[in-house]
Amino acid sequence: MDSTTNLHQVQRFSRAPSLVSAAHAQELVALASAPPRSADATLAVERTCAAIYGSDAHASGKPFVFAGGVAVIPVYGALLHRDPWCDRWATGYDYIASRFGAALGDPDVKGILFDLNSYGGHVAGNFELCDMIYAARGKKPMAAVVDSRALSGGYSLATAIGKIYATPSADIGSIGVVMLHMSYEKMLEEAGVKATFVFAGKHKVDGNPYEELPEDVRKAFQVSVERSYDKFVALVSRNRGLDTDAVRATEARVYDAEEALSVGLIDAVESPRAAYAAFLTEVNKTSTQTTQEAKKMSNDNTAVSTAGGNGEGDEAARLAAARNEAKAEGMKEGQKAAQERISAILSCEEASKRSKLANHLAFNTTMSAEDAKAALAASAEDAPVAAATPAVGALAQAMEGDAGKTVGADGDGGEPKQMTAADRIAQNFKKATGQK
Repeated sequence: MDSTTNLHQVQRFSRAPSLVSAAHAQELVALASAPPRSADATLAVERTCAAIYGSDAHASGKPFVFAGGVAVIPVYGALLHRDPWCDRWATGYDYIASRFGAALGDPDVKGILFDLNSYGGHVAGNFELCDMIYAARGKKPMAAVVDSRALSGGYSLATAIGKIYATPSADIGSIGVVMLHMSYEKMLEEAGVKATFVFAGKHKVDGNPYEELPEDVRKAFQVSVERSYDKFVALVSRNRGLDTDAVRATEARVYDAEEALSVGLIDAVESPRAAYAAFLTEVNKTSTQTTQEAKKMSNDNTAVSTAGGNGEGDEAARLAAARNEAKAEGMKEGQKAAQERISAILSCEEASKRSKLANHLAFNTTMSAEDAKAALAASAEDAPVAAATPAVGALAQAMEGDAGKTVGADGDGGEPKQMTAADRIAQNFKKATGQK
């Protein structure tokens, strides 16, 4: 398998403003060397997401994870423009938009939940997707569960969704924009290589990696970064109802969950299980209100149609209204009882280490909360899931082998000598390519 199949997506982060947390940018190396992005990889991650929320991916015939009347949309890793897939390393904006649109138009979907764990992504496509999600607020309940990162472009998406729950260990923020330029000029010079451009148009080769960045070009790049930053600040200000000065005052800082709550970046600190239960409560509350409004409209229509009629018509209308009211009240009580049962099962101590069984008992059985707790207590705990290691290409292996090294062992007289950045890059290049 070609280990560089995602390299083109990673290259798009170079010499362009990016909504990425710089502290996590090294994870782009994992994306570059990960298996090809595909429908199979997307289905695999959807199945994992579905298991968390007590469902089977696409079992309902829907193009998204669906459980308990809620569509769940995973948003993981780097966020990529013009990309239709989702896997453990990255999620495409087109993937999010297509699933969101399908869930929004599906009458079976009562609420939309985003399972968010992203350190950011491309500027291109991000603000447009945020505006699309923001415009749909109020049509159906929506929330984001941050487990465990919503940074930079990941945070901008979270703000567009509305209600933001974050796990106690979550990282939130990094409201800023970054651009990376790397110059290989000195490394090539040391290797005896000189790059020469033949071009027309003064700015045709601005930002190329084979020469130092001229000051006028750096200033032009800074203007571009500031422009994207202004849009980011305005978007967060609108979506969270914060003053723009307060947003800028974060200075792109990364906050833990409690700090993020104190400055208004999120709405609640909850475990994923508790957040899901709270969101289901909101969904059922909204559904009940909708049912009551429909009942009132039906009663009003009945009253209008029988106005001026005989006594028998009036009595029939009153009986119909009473039946509708009793039916609506029964549905309300049933939904309330069901939600309380689900919440009691999912939030109990016995469920904390038996997630799969807890979801099954909550959503696929009618077992009472007390009986479910007893069954969970008597069952084995979930086996720990070993973290998978992504496929690593030659360049990534070379970089990993060189991580943290500052000196070489080839100095004169056997003494170690200080290695320059150019030395390390050249060394890694040789390791990766086998070239001299």
